[in-house]
Amino acid sequence: MVETGAQCASIAVARWLHHPAQWTGILFIFRLVAGRISGAATEVSACGSFSLWMLSSYDWDFRYLDDPDNTQSSWADPLKRILFCDDFLFSTGGELRYRHMNELNSRFTRVHNPYENLRARIYGDLWYKDEYRLFAEFIYANSFNQNLLPLLIDDTGADLINAFVEAKIGTPFGAPMYVRVGRQELLLGSQRLISTLD
Repeated sequence: MVETGAQCASIAVARWLHHPAQWTGILFIFRLVAGRISGAATEVSACGSFSLWMLSSYDWDFRYLDDPDNTQSSWADPLKRILFCDDFLFSTGGELRYRHMNELNSRFTRVHNPYENLRARIYGDLWYKDEYRLFAEFIYANSFNQNLLPLLIDDTGADLINAFVEAKIGTPFGAPMYVRVGRQELLLGSQRLISTLD
């Protein structure tokens, strides 16, 4: 998996926060900028070890599980890259988040707004050979005990956040090219303008 500079930096920061004594001072800054925090070059996990991750679930890449020399493992590995009928490949997964928020001067209204937020996301990813793909991701988000009206992202109810089909149209420049039709969340670059608000 090829990572952008922003992805490498987010992984490095997450690792540093997890092991704060590992890199300090100038050495940490140098390694952060160079993308060389311990393990950054060898990390092959599709979605990282931390919740701080910048890819949407439709971009997670679990091909490292096909490598017989792979030494990384997770309890969820049996749910990834399930081969059946010799031509179909299926992966599934998701996340469940509970979060307590305590907002002072919430949304500049001078209202103290403590509340709970619950979110569940579950996805399924089905491939036929390397030619066709069907991806769907369900989301349920709800918030409780708010003193203000909940934000739209905090109270979605049941919805499809991603649902698309993809077809390979060839390899014009030595790499496969796909056409995708459907609904998907967008995130661009450093996500300062267009983000998933995750």
